[in-house]
Amino acid sequence: SSEGSSRSRPNMSVTKFWDAVSANTHSTSQGSPTIKQDPRRRRPRPWWVIISFLRLCIEACRWLIIPLLGLAPILMRPFTLPALIVCLVLATYLVVTGDRYRPNGKATPGIEGHTEGTQFGKLIEELLESRARAFKPTPYAAINGHLATAIPYLTYRYKKPNLKRRWMYTIDGQSVALDWCLPPPTGNVKGIVIVLAGINGSSTESYVCDLIEKATSQGYAVCCLISRGACGTTVVGGPEEEPCGSRVSDVEQVINICHDVVTGSSSS
Repeated sequence: SSEGSSRSRPNMSVTKFWDAVSANTHSTSQGSPTIKQDPRRRRPRPWWVIISFLRLCIEACRWLIIPLLGLAPILMRPFTLPALIVCLVLATYLVVTGDRYRPNGKATPGIEGHTEGTQFGKLIEELLESRARAFKPTPYAAINGHLATAIPYLTYRYKKPNLKRRWMYTIDGQSVALDWCLPPPTGNVKGIVIVLAGINGSSTESYVCDLIEKATSQGYAVCCLISRGACGTTVVGGPEEEPCGSRVSDVEQVINICHDVVTGSSSS
């Protein structure tokens, strides 16, 4: 924690910063891939997307659908046999899936962590608690998380970021893609935001583009780590080399690259 607190923040011109990034990364991938991931393999079938969206809508409006089912005989005149069947099927679905998204036991909102050993851990916990207190959810987010997921996805329009791809060579012979986005060239880079988009995520996901837009406008450079084999990138070796949530070595190497960029050393 003492090392992290004494580390100085970067304050470099965008051109100098990118030169440092180029010195610590590579312009092309290495080796001959033995597993090439087809991006279409990771896309669900259209019918599955439609079914998933319908289920999401039902979960989002569960609080509204249940009383409407009770009032259906009054609201629907005449109440026909097909309407009765639809209501029974929907009611059965709601009953069967009633506890699917509920946590086992009592859920206690808040920030928790083991912070007894380090000052850095306590600092992170205090920061998260302050951000949690400052957060004011929008009305649809206050109702449930399903609407909080669906509504921004359907309504948000973002500007496509100007991404620059570089490659990181790992110690086990893999090439991992890093998508960089820089702040406006007129200012300086005052920090680096590392984005972990997840196993199926990419630097073009709407939530990532939103973060990139906000971060770069405030003078931060963004580095998005693409998981091994994701987004059409290649993997050398067998299935054991594909994306794995428990593999943290790639993240650690990205952090070291960012440190080298800031300090001016070269690891490539």
